[in-house]
Amino acid sequence: MTKKNYHHGDLAAELLKNARQLIDAGQALTMRKVAAMSGVSATAAYRHFADKEALLAGVLENAFYELAEQLEAARLNSDNPIDGFFNVGRGYIRFAVENPNCYQLLFSPACKKLMHPDLLAAGQQAFQVVLTAAEACHEKHLLGKRRPQDIAMIGWVNVHGLVSLYLDGIFELVVDSDLATATDNLFSTLLQGIMPSSKDFISQAVSASIQRQLKKKS
Repeated sequence: MTKKNYHHGDLAAELLKNARQLIDAGQALTMRKVAAMSGVSATAAYRHFADKEALLAGVLENAFYELAEQLEAARLNSDNPIDGFFNVGRGYIRFAVENPNCYQLLFSPACKKLMHPDLLAAGQQAFQVVLTAAEACHEKHLLGKRRPQDIAMIGWVNVHGLVSLYLDGIFELVVDSDLATATDNLFSTLLQGIMPSSKDFISQAVSASIQRQLKKKS
């Protein structure tokens, strides 16, 4: 093994990058393997991460920030608040499908998240994007009397459940459509549940735009 010289911060970043590479490839994560990929000894790796769980927590922290960034981009690429809320859901599903191994670890017991406050903060930032999208709907009186916090949690739970079925390989056994269609069907159902009655809509133009968005893939 060729040893490499790193500045203190550079090695930590290199270890995290290589750990993520192993996870994405579906390989077992070990400190020794990550150290070898980084061109350093296991002892050097342990100077930055106390154990494998600490390394995994660092990988998942970065992944949550990556998820938050993608969700925010999806939210901003929207014509109105409802589109923004549902585009966040689509961005969530896209991240999960493109990063299945890492995504599943984000919500697995493999890492004791309560022991890693930086990881919890990163996860909270991802949820904050969902909450911001729900708050934008609330500001336009599109949620009736429902709290944005409740709508954000309902949205997260439903999208997480849908994509978990897909990644577990049992989606096709219980759903008679493809993932994109199932996603739009889910959003259509949520829309009917969270929107106030039509007499409370502040804009028929917004309502029409919402329906066009939901019909794009139908």
